[in-house]
Amino acid sequence: MASSGMSGPCFDGAMYSPRFSLLTRLFSLYWRLDNYHRYDTGQDHIITDSAFRNCGYRSDQYNQYNTDPARGCYSSGEYGCHPDSSTFGFLTHSDQFNPEIMQATKSIVLDNVGRVFRYSRVDIETVSGRTQNWLDVDGTVSGLNEPTLIGSGLPSAGMWWAVDDEVQKDVQGPVVFVQQNNGPSRGLAHIRLEWDAALHSTVGSTACVNGRSANSGPYCPPHGYIRHLGKRFSGDNGLPVTAQPEVVGLAGGYGWLLTLDEGAPKELKISQTEVLPGTPLLFSVQYPLNTAVTVTAHAANWCYATCDKPCQEEFSQVSTVDEVRRSDGNVFHLDPATGLLTIRVIMYPETYTGAPDWKLFDFSDIGPDGGYALKRFERKGVLLPRAAYSSYISITADCVAGGTNNAYCAQQPDRTLNLDGSICPADFVQKSYDRCCDPQNPTDCVYPYSFTPPPTMDPNQTPAPTPLDPEVLSNGGFEEGDLCPWEGSWNVGFALDESTVIEGSAAARITGRTATWQGLGQQVFGKLQPDVPYDFQGYIYILASGTFRTDATIQATYDTSTESCTRQNSYHTIYSSSSVT
Repeated sequence: MASSGMSGPCFDGAMYSPRFSLLTRLFSLYWRLDNYHRYDTGQDHIITDSAFRNCGYRSDQYNQYNTDPARGCYSSGEYGCHPDSSTFGFLTHSDQFNPEIMQATKSIVLDNVGRVFRYSRVDIETVSGRTQNWLDVDGTVSGLNEPTLIGSGLPSAGMWWAVDDEVQKDVQGPVVFVQQNNGPSRGLAHIRLEWDAALHSTVGSTACVNGRSANSGPYCPPHGYIRHLGKRFSGDNGLPVTAQPEVVGLAGGYGWLLTLDEGAPKELKISQTEVLPGTPLLFSVQYPLNTAVTVTAHAANWCYATCDKPCQEEFSQVSTVDEVRRSDGNVFHLDPATGLLTIRVIMYPETYTGAPDWKLFDFSDIGPDGGYALKRFERKGVLLPRAAYSSYISITADCVAGGTNNAYCAQQPDRTLNLDGSICPADFVQKSYDRCCDPQNPTDCVYPYSFTPPPTMDPNQTPAPTPLDPEVLSNGGFEEGDLCPWEGSWNVGFALDESTVIEGSAAARITGRTATWQGLGQQVFGKLQPDVPYDFQGYIYILASGTFRTDATIQATYDTSTESCTRQNSYHTIYSSSSVT
């Protein structure tokens, strides 16, 4: 959902209808006037350029933003509101359904409001309650008037969101405000972790359900924790990781450390990643010493591998964590002294892992099909990343299986080893999840990563056109030792043939055709210019005897999302002959 330019009262006398007066007087009914209640999962919400007036319950308990005695609404008379009324609400009843990165606001006006934030449940602390998050692009909702990352203020989240002394807390939600500009690469990230299929299958039935009472199950107990790396956080458990193992937190720091109660996972799957490329997400887990690991990125299981669109990328090992941090996300570091594995988790396309090579994909990248390579939801300059649900990263440990459901390494990692000692330089003290400072000179600070955006163009400068290669077809003569990037139609066989050649040293032999439209083709998106003529030349040799009709066609795919485009996808014949022998 994207909204812009909303303006109106949450409550005033005009909203009262005499039709309800009898009910109001008999039952002392107060209207529950939550102006905007965010859903709990699977949606995206961006609100910009909007005003909220007279929203939220008025009481001395909720006067952090406004002390006007006429602010908001009050529980008196026929025009009253319920004491739980708020300007913004969060659905926090569920352990089963939890928010991804799905909330953002910009240019918001809060006019004469009472209570601003409210969790729907605070009598229980749920997974959805601990993972609440919000991108307040300009701080007009938090009141800081600077870019703000809003996170959960529940005590059971530990220091997961309370990352430094500058974090401001609001007990109304409860939420916390993290100043995004206090670090060079701060942002939000979301991942889903899976290591025990039998455990995760209990979600929604015997564990981690969609709402429960405060004194009865099914409960959603932790099976481990994830915290920020560094001595500042070494004494804190961090965020509980349950059978519903979704994690949302702050990226751009020294990294996240996963610790499971039963030990190192035999196979760990990381999916549903949402993170911007300029906010590196480092993820670490400790293994028993001398354990070898294999780390692989997988596209969706329906990915069809070709020479220019692979379906897997196996990570290579590097010698330092900093190499991982500054990598394109396809390397890992395994510390031989501690067994600590570190990878960088990035977003990559759902249906392929390279084009053809792996890269640090950006939200401006265009995929082979002409659409954006990475999913997103955006409006008015605000972008929320959207997870690719079927691609994932697997970490497989070469260890003897043990523990519940054989989901863990039988040997335990050595948890007496110091995993946080190398975060800060000598004589520096960790002040935040992404900052170490000299205690003698507090302004002398270092950060794990600084993202330098590409230079912007002078607005008065006209960009030079990008020259296109006049040769549209790649490997048009089949002379490169393979058939890449040519692809065959459905169920058509094709192979390199060096025996029947008209020019050069090779040709493509096509077999198994059962329809006239079947053959070879390749993607030429982005290679053609409008109103430019192109010449096509080729040779076709019919293996069977006789005379045959032969056509060469080009498939046109149109962007029908605009009102001005009414054309349908179609094939166009660019060559035809009825006398090929």
